[in-house]
Amino acid sequence: MAKLDAFLDALLHYDKENIHPDVVKGIQPYLKDPEFDPDAVRSKSTAAAGLCAWVINIMKFHDVWVVVEPKRRALVTANCELAAARNKLAELKLRISVST
Repeated sequence: MAKLDAFLDALLHYDKENIHPDVVKGIQPYLKDPEFDPDAVRSKSTAAAGLCAWVINIMKFHDVWVVVEPKRRALVTANCELAAARNKLAELKLRISVST
């Protein structure tokens, strides 16, 4: 039972934000296979249907992540630049008010 718990834990804590490109490439034929469908697999095995659904959903997450993550990083950079610009503006306003 401990191995099953470790397997489930590995699925729950899978590093879905850092899937290696070889894994993404290797899984594509399965995702394109019409028989790789949880409903179709369920007639053979409920556990296999759950794994099939897990793989499909992890890959959907990955597809969204590769689009969103660069935008998240750009947002962080833009917010840092905005904060720096606001600080500079505040300094300039202070200089102007002191000199007048």
